[in-house]
Amino acid sequence: HLSEEQRGEYLSVLAPEKITDIVEELSTDDAADIVSELDDDVAEEVLQNLQRTDREATEDIRELLRYDENTAGGRMTTDFVAVTQTTTIGGGIEAIREFVRDEEIDVYVLYVVDEQDSLVGYIRLQDLVLRPPTLPVSSITITDMVTVPPEEDQELVAQVMQKYDLIAVPVVDD
Repeated sequence: HLSEEQRGEYLSVLAPEKITDIVEELSTDDAADIVSELDDDVAEEVLQNLQRTDREATEDIRELLRYDENTAGGRMTTDFVAVTQTTTIGGGIEAIREFVRDEEIDVYVLYVVDEQDSLVGYIRLQDLVLRPPTLPVSSITITDMVTVPPEEDQELVAQVMQKYDLIAVPVVDD
């Protein structure tokens, strides 16, 4: 929550090990923002340190760092809840519970993916809790959705979100 200048000054006096400790506590998108502000050699050391304790987070951060900070890919998070089409509604609710317990991040929708992890649709939380837990999520999945590519300019993404009154928009590649 520091200004960019204050954050830069603070990080410049910390050892890479201490920066790694900080990054480990952040969501992947916030961690990527911090790592992107570091000198290349310090950033790589932080990522190598993180790799030892959290390989998945390190891969997510490296993926986010591929995108310019002013694009959808540079602003997106990799922290979301997704289930397959064969998951039951009860299973979807449990996936959200586990995610919120582990990540302490607000969840607005449950994303539904196919066997190849391609986005199929989403379910609004109110629709999820109003249905019998034994139904498959595919029975209430909304497939007509707005998505943006990771290279999309953040201003255009904001316009899309405003136009369609969205809290979040999925960022998907081909």
